[in-house]
Amino acid sequence: MQRVSVSECNLVIVADDSGSMGLGFTPAGARACGEVSVSRWEVLGCDVDAMLGLVGKKADVFFHSGGDQLGVEKGDQGLARRFTRQPDGRTKMLEAIERAVQRHGARADKQTLVVVATDSRPTCGVKALKKYLQAQAHLSIRFLFIPYTSSHKATGWLNKLESLPNTFVAPSYPDFCREQRSPGRPSPAPSVWLSTNMANCLQFCPSEREKHLCPGTCNIM
Repeated sequence: MQRVSVSECNLVIVADDSGSMGLGFTPAGARACGEVSVSRWEVLGCDVDAMLGLVGKKADVFFHSGGDQLGVEKGDQGLARRFTRQPDGRTKMLEAIERAVQRHGARADKQTLVVVATDSRPTCGVKALKKYLQAQAHLSIRFLFIPYTSSHKATGWLNKLESLPNTFVAPSYPDFCREQRSPGRPSPAPSVWLSTNMANCLQFCPSEREKHLCPGTCNIM
């Protein structure tokens, strides 16, 4: 599969708007006494806008509950209003991915990056999701799964997808910060976490699964 940069890809985002996304992004045990965490949903809203800025062009955002936002750009007010609604419902991840692939799967002119942001396992079951993703391996699509919780109990199922040739599982933001930790240096910004994982997914080859590209070497322009 051809390697492309983030700005060259056709970006598609699948956003988890199930009820659990209303929980705090920072685990209770990692907060200072009395500190209130913003919700996973609020963080995702900011990150979706950041991803749109990284590609610098229109993209489609699909939600588990429907009400997809198509052809949106960074700063889109309609999309911003969508993220002011409280998340509710089930994790209909597969249904949203199917809509995204139906709309973009036939494109052969550009590499498509489908970013799947979630905090829990799909309602359909992991086996059904894995089977579906495997069936799309012939398409010019890469799937990037980004966990919106640092709870390995909630997202450990993602490890079952890592053997797929068209799928890349990102570390959570807290895990990424721990990996990049260096004495005297602040934690990397969320935009660095996003751009690094998007670039790694696009430039990653199945034969390199055991030696993922170093974050500092990716072309994210």
